[in-house]
Amino acid sequence: MKPVPTHEPLITLLATAKQATILVRSITAEMDAEVAAVKAKFSGKITTRASEAEAAIKAAQVYADSNRDELLKDGGKSCTLNGHTLGWRDTPGAIKCTKGVTEKKLLARLMRDSRLCKLFVRNKPTLNKEAMQDRWDRFKAKLSKLGARLVVEENFFVELDVTPDASPKA
Repeated sequence: MKPVPTHEPLITLLATAKQATILVRSITAEMDAEVAAVKAKFSGKITTRASEAEAAIKAAQVYADSNRDELLKDGGKSCTLNGHTLGWRDTPGAIKCTKGVTEKKLLARLMRDSRLCKLFVRNKPTLNKEAMQDRWDRFKAKLSKLGARLVVEENFFVELDVTPDASPKA
């Protein structure tokens, strides 16, 4: 984009940005209202049908659990009825602590065995850049010597006055 030569075209550009922003907000509000109306129109029907499906599946599960041997008489873990497949899948499982053992205790026990520690304890050091930035003034020399640097950038911004009756200011 070609730079503007004086303040006057700059004020014109800002006025153009203001008008475009006001229109974007207006169109977005109109769109949001229409989307909300469509959601309101269909959400009740969707909720009703989803509840019906959930209830039917729960009832099917109760029947299937009670009649598992009959449904799976050919072996396997699933069967097909009228084109619908139902069955049981094993989950991958979840590691839980036994009664009386907390995760903290389990971790401590694993860390005492170097082989188990390497296999089952995570140790992934990462830079705490936020702490480095917060303490930069105090540790600048040490951190710089180690290869860190603080980069501060200046970013341009415009805060448009988008009130409809605002007059352009010089």
